[in-house]
Amino acid sequence: MSYARRVFMAWLVASCLWADGGYAAAPSATARRPNGNVATSTGKATGAPVTMLFGVALRGRSRDALLRGMRSSVKGLHQTAPDDFAGSAVGVFDSADVIAVHFRGEQFAFLDYAFPSPSQPADIVRLVDRLREKYGDPSKIVGDLRAGPLRFFWSCTDGILIVLARNWPDADIHLVYTDPVIMKKVHDAAEASEQQREASHW
Repeated sequence: MSYARRVFMAWLVASCLWADGGYAAAPSATARRPNGNVATSTGKATGAPVTMLFGVALRGRSRDALLRGMRSSVKGLHQTAPDDFAGSAVGVFDSADVIAVHFRGEQFAFLDYAFPSPSQPADIVRLVDRLREKYGDPSKIVGDLRAGPLRFFWSCTDGILIVLARNWPDADIHLVYTDPVIMKKVHDAAEASEQQREASHW
């Protein structure tokens, strides 16, 4: 998959998670690991009081500070649209190879780490273990570790939502940090724009 395509997929995954109701609260569940152990979910908010990446609190008007922090770690960080930036995630987090971030004006909307595909169940287990070290047990798990779409959710104390998602059948993995309040505004604006375009064709 080309770099441009992977950047596009990062945006699409975050958008589709919202459109599919992936950010809504749901009963907790479990996903069985390949070794037979069970990854449990708590159904509760987790993590530190403030969710930070690149030394910056994500919630709020964090655009300038977050981009400054990313430029010191992300190779080739560049602007792909007025509110979108992307670059190489190699060496930034685990085996991720592309990073994309989207803002709504000055406010953080989402950041997506994309991982090489196809993935193996062991890749998901490794990433869940790394995230658990920082944020605790997932607050929700949806899907089967062996095959099919799979989502692990961490609902953070400050309102930031973290989603580790495996798509299917491509088995590509995305780690998405998002502010659901801002993402809803992004989704609503995109939907309104689409309705205006459709109306203009009549």
